[in-house]
Amino acid sequence: MKFCSASLFIIFISTFFIYSAYSQSIISGLIKDAETKETIPYAVIRLENTKKYEISNLSGFFKISSPLTIDNISISSLGYRSQTIETIKSDSFLTIYLQPSSMNLGEVNVYANQSGIEGSSFETLKKMETYSLAGFTKDIFRSVQMLPGVSSNNAATAQYNVRGGTIDENLMLINGIELAEPYHIKVFPFTSVGIFNIDMVQRINFSAGGFSAEYGDALSSVLNVDYRKANNDSICGRVNLGMIDLGILAEIPFSKKASLLIAGRHSYLDPVIKLVDTDEKISIRYYDIQGKFDYKINNRNSFSILGIYSQDHDKVGPEQSNSHSTFIGRFKDDPLTIENYRENNFLLDSKYNDIILAFMSKHNISGKILLRSELSFYNENEKTPRTQTKNTLNEYSAPELFYRNNYSWENIKDSKLTTYEYKLSSEFLIAQNHKLKTGGFIRLSEYDYTNTKSTVWDVYNNTDNYPDTLEYILRPDELDKNSITIFKADAIKAGGYLSYQWQFNPKLVFKVGGRIDYLNLNKEFDFSPRFNSSYVINSKWKANAAWGIFYKSPLMKQMKYSYATNDNTSSQQATHYILGLERKYNHTTFKAEAYYKKYDDLIPAWRSSMGEMFYETKENNAEGYAKGIELEFITTHPRFDIWFIYTLGSTKEKLTGTSTYYSRYTDQRHTISSLWIFKMRKQKQFDIKVTYGSGYTYKKQIFDATTNQWIYENEITTEALPYYSSIDVRYKKTYKIRENPLQVYFDVMNILNRKNAIGHRYGYRNNAPTEENESVLGILPTFGIIYDF
Repeated sequence: MKFCSASLFIIFISTFFIYSAYSQSIISGLIKDAETKETIPYAVIRLENTKKYEISNLSGFFKISSPLTIDNISISSLGYRSQTIETIKSDSFLTIYLQPSSMNLGEVNVYANQSGIEGSSFETLKKMETYSLAGFTKDIFRSVQMLPGVSSNNAATAQYNVRGGTIDENLMLINGIELAEPYHIKVFPFTSVGIFNIDMVQRINFSAGGFSAEYGDALSSVLNVDYRKANNDSICGRVNLGMIDLGILAEIPFSKKASLLIAGRHSYLDPVIKLVDTDEKISIRYYDIQGKFDYKINNRNSFSILGIYSQDHDKVGPEQSNSHSTFIGRFKDDPLTIENYRENNFLLDSKYNDIILAFMSKHNISGKILLRSELSFYNENEKTPRTQTKNTLNEYSAPELFYRNNYSWENIKDSKLTTYEYKLSSEFLIAQNHKLKTGGFIRLSEYDYTNTKSTVWDVYNNTDNYPDTLEYILRPDELDKNSITIFKADAIKAGGYLSYQWQFNPKLVFKVGGRIDYLNLNKEFDFSPRFNSSYVINSKWKANAAWGIFYKSPLMKQMKYSYATNDNTSSQQATHYILGLERKYNHTTFKAEAYYKKYDDLIPAWRSSMGEMFYETKENNAEGYAKGIELEFITTHPRFDIWFIYTLGSTKEKLTGTSTYYSRYTDQRHTISSLWIFKMRKQKQFDIKVTYGSGYTYKKQIFDATTNQWIYENEITTEALPYYSSIDVRYKKTYKIRENPLQVYFDVMNILNRKNAIGHRYGYRNNAPTEENESVLGILPTFGIIYDF
């Protein structure tokens, strides 16, 4: 009897557990981007009214179970709108599409990262249909300047510094093609506009450090701009009229498989400058034509052709100034009147252009293997002559005296860079939680640079040695300034990378990789190991960490020799250490990230008062560091959005073998960027943009009275510029014209009209030494119209 009772009890318990197991409600599926149809890893799938949740794996797959009936689930991921699904049948397999949700950052939006720049610190930006705080340039670089770790302190330039690095430490790509200086108006160091066309952009991937092994040749950051594909349904386009240029874009479908996206832009700055100052002798003219052709061969194979041509013609002068003054002196103990006549002439006439051609293909070998290839051509030409003459004539009341001084100076820069490159990359989904990326490239570059300097300074007089009838002096100290620099080099660079990503469990992801690069001019192999990890603490908190070694090959202007030798300039090196914490709750995101960047084998650089980068030597004879903490706060609501970033940073360097650190010119303690967007009724929007920087540094000079010249006090003494601050506002309203949107916006840049210092100049005025801060762009009202058809 006891045996039967025990048997019945065991049978009952077994039946209960078996029934319970089989009565579990199980839901599985894939999470995808509604626009790109790419899978979304690390999305949070939560059972409503419970604390249970799961996280999608690298393939976007999830599986969640519950002993209770699953009535509805909610899905959320950073950069996407949360979604709730109700009335779900057990054992269902769902394909869930999340809509990207935006946070307006200037002209682009923050979206979830799908880029491959999987550092601990990344922002992925995507072009939106309506601009916010586009400014008069309509330039995506102005939006990048608002991101964590980025600073500029100059609203007139497209250039930027990242985490204490100089402008040449950043890697900039267009659809994976590396560009050296993708700017218009770059002949003026303090003023520039990016060549990237905002209306063609699909997304902008940016990393301020700790990026994956896929990206090399950068010490500080990576910016990769991807142009989108035109639609395959109907012809449409956009007319974009701004304060400085006019842009037109068209989408032309040829079939369901082929389409063309083409755009052009032309400046009209000359008449705007004349409105401000009718006597100004500055001419700025640029235009660019860009196009992207896409063809889908079948569901597994496609290719694209990208073409960009940009041209600039910038001119200052011919400027002429004349002056006349009278002096009283004595000659042979008699009164003497001296009439002094001076004539100054200056001319800068710069022309440059860029050509980019690329053929890109994508092949989906299977559901687990993806191949990409890219063949590109890049050509950059620049010719910039500068000439200046100064003539002085003295007329004396004593007719036997005469004096004439003639000075002429000319500097002609002529450069050409041509690059041919082939890239091949692949992605392997080894298993659901294991992904492998690998790739390689070879690049052939031809560089031809000539810089001709000529100076003549002669004096024709009989006043120094009177009564001799004639003396002709050719100033010997000026002869040293006559030179011709010729640098011609053929460079070969090749490399490859391997990156492995492993989702250890639903909460922990590791990514390890490395790349190797070779440059023939210095016969140097650079190996760069990389490591990234991410840990989901719970549905609200996530932690990130990154470490890696990064190299930057010397630029052609940094090379000591134009031929291959071990004695040539070496690559600069930076080691990144990054820790981050992120919290997301409902419509609010908070991020905190600490970084430390150790520099080795640096080439010391400094910036002139007009913003030009100079390298004191072509030796790797400096080292340094950059460190800081970044805080980011974003909240979005139906009626307003707020975005706030604060960076506390410091960057120093020292000459190798010395112990005294000095500030790099990018050293800035405090940086603040903030954007407030108010969404009003009837398609109206009002934006406020605030930027603040505590001030960059510059190299200190002192006046030497014995030589009557400004000289550097020493190699390490620096001073800080005054703080930079600007408040910009924008009002925008959207109308309907024949069912097509017409946007009208009004901007006021620097509404408080602060004279921000962007440089420090040493010089002379009235034969006395002077020093003063350089400033640019006070208050500037602008307007624009965007019409879609």
